[in-house]
Amino acid sequence: IYRCVPDKQRSFALGVQSVFLRLLGTIPGPILFGVAIDSSCTLWDINECKTKGACWVYDNERMAYLLMGISAACKIITIIFVVIAVCLYKPP
Repeated sequence: IYRCVPDKQRSFALGVQSVFLRLLGTIPGPILFGVAIDSSCTLWDINECKTKGACWVYDNERMAYLLMGISAACKIITIIFVVIAVCLYKPP
């Protein structure tokens, strides 16, 4: 990214890159993995107020498939975007 940006705009490009990294990299990841882990629970701790607590028993095979699927999907999306970037890149 730094080769494509003029020298005067490199600090701005670094800021934009860090915002995209923060928004697309660190926020949705834990949410997706948390939903996958919660959806693989087979036995929840229900207290006297009928609210869900911690999970007692997980379906390990389902959890493995969900976590591997999320990781593979993210990797495939990354590869697609890298290929698009390579195809659209025009050297200066």
